[in-house]
Amino acid sequence: MSNAFLKAAQPNGTFLKFKDAGTEHTLQVESVTERQATEYGTNAPKTFPSGDPIMEQWISGQVWDEEKEDLVDATLVVSSPRMRGAIGRALIAEGASEPQAGGVLTVKFTGFGTGKNPANPPKEYDAAYQAPEPVGNPWGDVEA
Repeated sequence: MSNAFLKAAQPNGTFLKFKDAGTEHTLQVESVTERQATEYGTNAPKTFPSGDPIMEQWISGQVWDEEKEDLVDATLVVSSPRMRGAIGRALIAEGASEPQAGGVLTVKFTGFGTGKNPANPPKEYDAAYQAPEPVGNPWGDVEA
């Protein structure tokens, strides 16, 4: 990415990876943005055969780093339909429509499923979401 403005808009910290089955990340959500997905290596925008853009969600927040023994900035890129489905089911179970700032999202890579190409099976995920605590009225319970 050569545009300085777009580089400045990139989230700080690390991108969460799910290399091995059993990998789990718990993210304290700060923001959710949607961007057009790009091709690996070329950064060319991804599109459907129809020409419509392929979109992905970036969920930024903080995760616990065992080595640093502290919270660090991190971003979860949701581009997999199976990960998106797992997060969607977790949101529905919590009665939420999208991850909110202050909410806690846990995503776990549970193993490989079956797909079109047995040499490259799709990853399966499980997710849980805890909505942020509602903020009370600073004036107390005031009746009109």
